[in-house]
Amino acid sequence: IGWIVASIAVGQWLLLNHTPVGTDEVVKAAQDAGRADAFRLSAILGVVMGIYCFFLPRTPPAKSKESVATFKAIGEFTRNPLLMLFILAIPVSCIHQFYFVNTAPFLASYQAQAEGFVTFVNRIVGVGGGGLMTVGQMSEIVVLALIPFFARRLSRKSLLAIGLFAYAARMAIFAYADSIAAATGLSPVAILIPGIAMHGLCFG
Repeated sequence: IGWIVASIAVGQWLLLNHTPVGTDEVVKAAQDAGRADAFRLSAILGVVMGIYCFFLPRTPPAKSKESVATFKAIGEFTRNPLLMLFILAIPVSCIHQFYFVNTAPFLASYQAQAEGFVTFVNRIVGVGGGGLMTVGQMSEIVVLALIPFFARRLSRKSLLAIGLFAYAARMAIFAYADSIAAATGLSPVAILIPGIAMHGLCFG
């Protein structure tokens, strides 16, 4: 919820204060400059939270029977279920570098085409891509709430398979959004939103 609030707040700030009328280059330059405000706010909040940490109660870790737990941890990974999960998780986690770094500017390029449906979306989530990405966190809340229901009916392998399929489907939608939009007559943003919503299945 905090991610959603912060991202939409920054998107609205960029829309209301750093989106002048002009060419795409002028708008992009103004929004990039406006993002510095988010970094300033992050710096201030970081200092405040850092100071707050000095006043937290002392909670040392519980002592283990073993002085070095490294070999015990490695031993846990040799168990088949954990090993398979580890093998799947490593390549999947590499996707996050591309998703979290590049999705906002990717979506922002479509949000810059402010007309019709895009204008409606921008009024709700702001501009810059980050606000639109919160559709993913919204769907994640729904998926996490439904996990207990599905966990009783589906195996863990099935749930993992659904998540892996969602990763592939999301990237396919991103890659072919323009083609799908041209074929259906819809706005590319309308095509991208279901792809963003796949984030709930990916992370949930």
